[in-house]
Amino acid sequence: MAQSPETKEKIRAVSNKCIEQWKPAAEDLARFRNADFANHDNKMHCFAHCALTDLGFWLNGKPDEAKVAQVLNPLFGEESVVSTGAKCNSAKGANDCETSFKVYQCYREAKVAVEI
Repeated sequence: MAQSPETKEKIRAVSNKCIEQWKPAAEDLARFRNADFANHDNKMHCFAHCALTDLGFWLNGKPDEAKVAQVLNPLFGEESVVSTGAKCNSAKGANDCETSFKVYQCYREAKVAVEI
């Protein structure tokens, strides 16, 4: 099941808002969107945190598992989402921005994520 046009537009709007807020370098953003997660700075980490929070995937310092399941289960299947969450949701960074970046990285590398 593909993302609806409304979902794609919401992701685009949130992404644009977070780009404006955190101003990550265009090259870093391009690498991030191509699933190259190496050597990103705090601006990129906080862009990811901003987007995940505003989309409802991040709540109180950790993934909102109910929201993640609601959005990702129809796209990737419950079993994939549950097993990916078990592996990824415990990733930790030095702060909330880095932690959410690492969790998102893990989901993307498992190919169980929407692109932000």
